[in-house]
Amino acid sequence: NTKKLMAPGLIVFSVLFVLASAGITTLQHRLDSHDLLWQRFGVFSQHDSPLGGDQPFVSFDIDMKLTTRPDAFVPVTEIVVVHHELKPEVGVYTNIIEGTVYCCTEELMQAGEPGCTEPGRLILHNTYSIEDFMQIHAGKFFYYSVSSDSFDSVHNAYTFQQNITIPHTGVWYLFLANCEDTTPGMSVALSGTIEWKNPFGYLPGQIAPNLFVYWGLFVALMILFLVYLSLGIYYRADLLGLQYAIGAVILLFALEQMIWGIGLILYNESGTTSLATNGVGAFFKAIKMTAVRCLLLLVGLGLSITTVRLHHATSVFIAIVTVFYFTFELIYEYKTVSEESGDSVSYVLQLLAVLGLFIADVTYWIWIVLSTYMTMVELKEKKQEFKYKQYLSLAILLLVALSISVFLAFCEAGIESSQLQDEYFTLQWLWLAYWEFVYFACILSVAIIWRPTDNNKAYAFSTQLPQDDPTGQKQDDEMVKLEDLEGEEDSHSSTQESNSSPGESLESI
Repeated sequence: NTKKLMAPGLIVFSVLFVLASAGITTLQHRLDSHDLLWQRFGVFSQHDSPLGGDQPFVSFDIDMKLTTRPDAFVPVTEIVVVHHELKPEVGVYTNIIEGTVYCCTEELMQAGEPGCTEPGRLILHNTYSIEDFMQIHAGKFFYYSVSSDSFDSVHNAYTFQQNITIPHTGVWYLFLANCEDTTPGMSVALSGTIEWKNPFGYLPGQIAPNLFVYWGLFVALMILFLVYLSLGIYYRADLLGLQYAIGAVILLFALEQMIWGIGLILYNESGTTSLATNGVGAFFKAIKMTAVRCLLLLVGLGLSITTVRLHHATSVFIAIVTVFYFTFELIYEYKTVSEESGDSVSYVLQLLAVLGLFIADVTYWIWIVLSTYMTMVELKEKKQEFKYKQYLSLAILLLVALSISVFLAFCEAGIESSQLQDEYFTLQWLWLAYWEFVYFACILSVAIIWRPTDNNKAYAFSTQLPQDDPTGQKQDDEMVKLEDLEGEEDSHSSTQESNSSPGESLESI
């Protein structure tokens, strides 16, 4: 990722390489003058670790090579590892558009920028020497400088090796900069590794709780699937097509959670993401996201509940929207996996993924809400109270999920805008996991409401009776099987059926 940095009244062209928040990062970079590597990693101290373990650390094994050797002994590479509480001590923030300038220049120093006291060095806000500042903030600020005299005179090469024990919980930042600007054309080629490790493994602290989320949901979904499968087998004679679809979505959801759970276990052990595992997980996630929306839409349209089959035009439009959504969801997941793997993604592809997915998602949800509302109106008009209550329960669930989503979105936006994301880094997993809980709640509710029972036909289009008949006689909500469910006596059922004509029994069709 590149970024042009600008100070008020002065343009400074720099490249900011934002490294993925990975346990082990492989470097193959070249830092020209004023270029900077930047990395963010959440760390739990050994005392605060939820799973115990060894002391967390960050280690460096980096081969550096100069393209041009400076005439004077000057610092050509500076490394800072800093706790988020002291991050404002590094660089000068200009404004929301230009961001932060990290390297001091003669012009910035003359302009009186705070912390810029020596051109060609990182901007560090402190009134002490580096050594005193490190001592005052022991355990939260680490600084290393590699000067030109450290490189051998034959190959202009130097190997930087350092291991830093991290004693404090929080978000830690790494800055690796080449601020030297007195030697024209001088750059530093970097190759090697940067290794971050928590007490429990290589997972960043921001996403470590997701390991429990994925496996917890996998277990819950498998239990739900086995219960649903058992009910389906027991009442297999009268199963609806919708109930087959619900079972398939539950199983698909469980498999997706398992794949992501396996991916995080491998990541925690090896320190690197598995492109194959993440690719498969992204594919299954795209299928799950599409299947959940399609299922809710079919339920909202009342398929096999208020109608035997959909109109041809409706079926075609559903297919178009589904393919459209799946395509852009898959592109978006590919973008996410690529970025997490450290690969660059073109701006055009990013824009295409976000805009296409937004349009498809909005279309889907508007259609789901409208179709559910229209089905509820139809059921209310036909006085099919049993089915109406089913849909009312689903509508309430969607409304609650939407309300909580809006609330959490405002919380996330508030934390981001207040620059408090580092203070609350232990909540970052929630922004990723919340939608998994929402989808689970939706699937669980649909599975409970439309579970296989001995009254499957009570859900079906052809068996719903009106609550009141034209003769003034009281009708039950459903036919004989539903009456049994509600505890009615067979004799009561027979009496009521004799008071209504066959034509009246079919008026709800």
